[in-house]
Amino acid sequence: MLGLEYESGYNARFVGRLCARMCKLINIFIFIVSCICLFCGAITSAQEPTSSLFKPFKTNSAAPVVKSEPAVIWTRMRNGFTLPTAKEHPRINFYVNKYSSNHRYVNEMVNNAYPYLHFIVEEIEKRGLPLELALLPMVESTFDPHAKSRSGAVGLWQIMPSTGKYFGLEQHDHFEGCRDIVSSTHAALTHLEYLYKRFKNDWLLALAAYNSGEGKVMRAIQKNRQAHKPTDFWSLNLPKETTDYVPKLLALVKVIKYPSKYNVKVPNIPNKPYFATVENSKALSLDELAKQLNISKQELYRLNAAHVTKNVYPNTAKTLLVPIHCQKDIKKNIQAVNEFVPHQPALYTVKKGDTLESIAKKYHISIKMIQEHNKIKGQLIRVGTKLEIPKPNQSKPAGKTIHVVKPGDSLWRLSKQYRVPIQNLASNNNLSTQTALKPGQKLIIEV
Repeated sequence: MLGLEYESGYNARFVGRLCARMCKLINIFIFIVSCICLFCGAITSAQEPTSSLFKPFKTNSAAPVVKSEPAVIWTRMRNGFTLPTAKEHPRINFYVNKYSSNHRYVNEMVNNAYPYLHFIVEEIEKRGLPLELALLPMVESTFDPHAKSRSGAVGLWQIMPSTGKYFGLEQHDHFEGCRDIVSSTHAALTHLEYLYKRFKNDWLLALAAYNSGEGKVMRAIQKNRQAHKPTDFWSLNLPKETTDYVPKLLALVKVIKYPSKYNVKVPNIPNKPYFATVENSKALSLDELAKQLNISKQELYRLNAAHVTKNVYPNTAKTLLVPIHCQKDIKKNIQAVNEFVPHQPALYTVKKGDTLESIAKKYHISIKMIQEHNKIKGQLIRVGTKLEIPKPNQSKPAGKTIHVVKPGDSLWRLSKQYRVPIQNLASNNNLSTQTALKPGQKLIIEV
């Protein structure tokens, strides 16, 4: 009993000493932690004032995301393609196959689009429209600003003169606003927006109406309604040109969107402006300006296709388009160009017995010059009509040559030699196609 009491007493003392030591260690640890907290608090209070007049600015830990523009225009456009497509429609597939098997044609359209596409994409994005519309000039004109259809539509967007007049495009002898890159684009997009609303937000019907006229599309819709048939684009009975028009655009969209799928290598177009708009109030020759800017005449022509005579007249638009690398010092370069003095043609009032041939001989010019200048088709002229008589050529004109007739020459042989129509060769020289030529006679050959 005594041994057990002794052992239990010993154990109790041992446990008590152990607990006391543990308590000391815990107190020391708490003291150290408290000191550290006080020290950190002092630094924090020194760095961040707690006054109610100054509250620390809180920043997000994540850096702001900067959206970078794609380097190639196609990437930007693909992100904005939103038109509905009938993926396996046979008419779309037909033109997909046609484009994918004719790489040269696609490359030609893309190369033609190079100067204009970035501007058109910018304008479409400003209006919040589908970027597929930027490819519409490929269908309309293959991006040729000088294109003219049999019906008289002209320019990139193939705008009819009456439509251009409605949308305020400037039109006269020296300037055709339907060919103006900037103005015609604004007019075309405004027209498309109107048609989109007119056909209750259906882009395919709007595109069909842009091609054939809203009246034809409305009549086709009404006819289907009366027959209890669907009234979507694919169900309408429209002219063949229009039934092909929309599938052509949608096929181009597929080829541009998935070029590798269709084994088409689409040339890249940089996602940056190609041209700049500059102010100009001076009458000048585009040829002279191109020479001053050290660029080709063709490059300046295609940017300023609205100037149909390749001369800028004082009463025409007050802006010019130039390649963007020519924008610097453009004012100085324009000033360095000689001012163009436009020729004011003489007016002639047609009298009884007059013919185009007799008038042409009187003024020593060709019948064709009178016809083109006054937009006359055929030979008929009415008494009392006022004709503008263009200035006769004083010397060998650009794009023409003088041929001195040799023994054995004939109009037929010369037309083959110079590769010009015999009718043009005859009319340019006030001759009939049956006229026999005399050695030494001089002929104007347009080449």
